[in-house]
Order: sequence, then structure tokens, then C-alpha cells
Amino acid sequence: MIQRVRDVSSNVRLAALAVLQERLSFSKLSPAERVLILRSALTTRCKATRIAGEKLIVCGWLKDCGFSVQKLLEGLEVNYSEEIGEKVVKVCVQGGEGGLAKKLLSKNEINEYESILEKDIESVVEAEKEAQVTCEMALLLRVKVRMKKGEKSIF
Repeated sequence: MIQRVRDVSSNVRLAALAVLQERLSFSKLSPAERVLILRSALTTRCKATRIAGEKLIVCGWLKDCGFSVQKLLEGLEVNYSEEIGEKVVKVCVQGGEGGLAKKLLSKNEINEYESILEKDIESVVEAEKEAQVTCEMALLLRVKVRMKKGEKSIF
């Protein structure tokens, strides 16, 4: 199924991403498999595939990680795939294209999502004070700071 995410047909890619979201939790995939899926899904080549990839992140994997962006990034081993990590943080902070998170998650889930995202960012600042910042924390903070300069976040 994972290889189908790389198919030349957008319909096959979309179907594969839908099946992955429904049937495979984040914990069932290896970090390499997760990165492979996201590398193919978060493409600028096909908007529909990118939106399906964002939906997989926001409504699937992020939920599986208790809405913690740090846990999600740890599961992607971003020290080996920084480009994917940056894209994932951007999706998480923005809530997906066109307010995808707000459209697909319940009000309680949105509140939990925003609260945990804020705590994730606060924990980075606290860890920085103690010189215990992980690469996931640094990536989260770097992307958030870049986005503060001009892009909209969900909180």
C-alpha cells in the first residue's frame, strides 16, 4: 500500500492515502515508511495529493500522537529528513490548507490541538534555557519563528 502513494495516477495516490489514514496508525509504520509516504504526499506537483497528505498528518498521525508535534517529529526521525520535518511542522502549525483541521476535527479536538501545540512550543523555550533542546524541538521553533514573520497559524 505504501508504494501506491508514489503511483503516477493521482486517483491511486489519493486512494492509498485514504486507506493508510483509515487502517494504519502512526505506530504501525517505521520512520522510513512514514518519511516515504510524506515525501510523496506533500508534493507541490498535485494539490489533491498534498491536501490528502495534510489530512493524513492532521486527522490521522497527529491524533495518534496525542496532537503533540514533538512526538510526531520524533517518529519521523527529522535529523535524517529535515525537509520533511519542516513541511510537517508547517502543516501542523497552519492546521492544513484552507483550515483543514478546523473543518475536519471537532471543537474539542481543535481546542486540545491548539493547547498541546502551544505547550510544545513553550517546552522548546524552557528546554533552550537548560540547553536540552532536541533536533525536533529546534525544528519546531525554527519553523514557527519563520511563520510568525508572515504566515498564518491556527493560534
